Amino acid sequence: MLFSRYGLFLFGIPCFGTITLSVTSVPSAPQPVGTPIHWSVKASDTNSGQVVYQFSGSGNNGQSWMLQDFSLSNQFVWTVSAAEGDYQLQVIAKNLSSGETNTVQVPFSITSRVTGNSPVITPTANPLVALYSAPGCPSGNSLYVEFGTATGVTRTNALPCTPSASMNFYIGGMLPETTYEMHYVIVTGPEERWGSAQEFTTGSIDPTLSLPSISIVDNLSSSSGNSQPVLLLDYLSPPGGPYYFPTAVDLQGRVIWYYPALGVPAQNSTYFFRPIPNSQGHALLIADDPNYAPSDGQILREIDLAGNTVSQTNAATVSQQLVALGKWGITSFNHDAIRLPNGHTLVICAQERLFPAGTQGAAGSVDIVGDAIVDLDPKWQVAWSWSGYDHLDINRAAILGETCYGQPGCPPLTLATTANDWLHGNSLEYAPESGDILFSIRHQDWIVKIDYANGLGTGNVLWKLGLGGDFTIDSSDPYPWFSHQHNASFEPGTSIITLFDNGNTRVARNPNLRENSRGYALSINEANLSATQVFLADLGVYSPAVGTAQKLDNGDYHFHAGFVNPASPRSDSIEITPLGIQIYLFQDLTQTYRAYRMRSLYEVSSQDPRAALNPGHRVR
Repeated sequence: MLFSRYGLFLFGIPCFGTITLSVTSVPSAPQPVGTPIHWSVKASDTNSGQVVYQFSGSGNNGQSWMLQDFSLSNQFVWTVSAAEGDYQLQVIAKNLSSGETNTVQVPFSITSRVTGNSPVITPTANPLVALYSAPGCPSGNSLYVEFGTATGVTRTNALPCTPSASMNFYIGGMLPETTYEMHYVIVTGPEERWGSAQEFTTGSIDPTLSLPSISIVDNLSSSSGNSQPVLLLDYLSPPGGPYYFPTAVDLQGRVIWYYPALGVPAQNSTYFFRPIPNSQGHALLIADDPNYAPSDGQILREIDLAGNTVSQTNAATVSQQLVALGKWGITSFNHDAIRLPNGHTLVICAQERLFPAGTQGAAGSVDIVGDAIVDLDPKWQVAWSWSGYDHLDINRAAILGETCYGQPGCPPLTLATTANDWLHGNSLEYAPESGDILFSIRHQDWIVKIDYANGLGTGNVLWKLGLGGDFTIDSSDPYPWFSHQHNASFEPGTSIITLFDNGNTRVARNPNLRENSRGYALSINEANLSATQVFLADLGVYSPAVGTAQKLDNGDYHFHAGFVNPASPRSDSIEITPLGIQIYLFQDLTQTYRAYRMRSLYEVSSQDPRAALNPGHRVR
């Protein structure tokens, strides 16, 4: 299939199209590295039908990127922040009714901010983030940036040197209205060479932005202070506002970063899924898209530390790809996405189907919401997929009979006003030893392992962990199993799974007892399907929804109860020693989807596989 700017040639037969395209940019090129360029496309088509637009880019090294896959949006803001050079924007417009397409390509230039041998520091639209531009360095070496104050130093991840172009880094994790010293470091084998130091003073946080009230209830111990001193929070905004946004604070509760792009009513709903390993502070999230109805959870997006959109796709386009492959389509993205070592992205997606009377005991036809896991390649194209409809028992209904009717936490419904919320998957974990997937299914009270085999697997469920599953458990607790759990993950290099045990089923079955959510870890033996409880802590509060669990570098546990007392919302971030002693308690007066303890905005843990190459945080 060959494209021209005048029409579509299909199998060698010219099908003269009627789409004409014009592209504008504000500001116009050339522009220096790190300048947001707002691209807009205007399409005229004599044929009726809805037109969608795909934006992609390429550089003079031949590398190409998907910026925004086919979407109703005819705009994209592209911020080239890697290096100067000649770039090209490509836009494809497609009429969904006729199938007609047209393509236009626009060359433009990005210039260096460095004019000599001295680095340049430039403010960004985020007052707590700076763009650091260093001169190029010899091939075979690497370069990173250190920045800090008298109290401590943080560093970016290192990048391979480029001798003919500048090296550019977003610097984030800084307090407002504070002066930082910055310098670059060139690494040559075991040797490090420092560049000259420069100063940068951060700006003030926009006073119109909303931040929840924060308090530090328990003082942190000295051991805790050096273990992941950053707390990355994904706040949930109450209906009608105020509208919060993903925020990072230090352990004293002081804001050091935020992502305000979604802090507006039209795009309020967001899940800040995961920091991306081995990146310069990038992260994955979902957002609403007002171009679609329903708008909930329609965008899957990668952002950089400055809040720029690096690339994104949407649920409608992914669904079309799945259907073309003979798979069930999806209605939205939800609850989790992770970046794999090969650059692919796994994301949980909502599915919806009508089933006949008798299914899950229904008297009549019943709408049932399920989950898919979709593997997207680096250009957001479907590489592999899994559906609960194909691999789990549809007649094992939600343990507590949960339904969706448009409330928060549920995907948008398209087939009925109420649906059985059958699975409600909420976290993904990649198991590098086997290449398989760990999937937490809240409403089944199960964690399942799925045969993914690095994209070559059958999708079969290899085992189910939890009450009524495949494992026996060794525990003296009267209710040994977790229920309605969140954020299940392996502790690095072990067979121990750490999770947040919300405890909904345990609470429902013990109505006369005061039951709380629990911090939970168990060691599993996959060969004989046995589990041993190795850590269990009453968190002192009950969080019926959301939650985070994390093993810290110092051996302690971090648990985040994000939905304490829904009538008067509160979230608790708790650090607990292996002996069950609470040594740190951070509270904010709103609900929080997730909260991660991090060494810096560039690195979650020293136990990450990338830690040996990118040590991340140093204090001197």
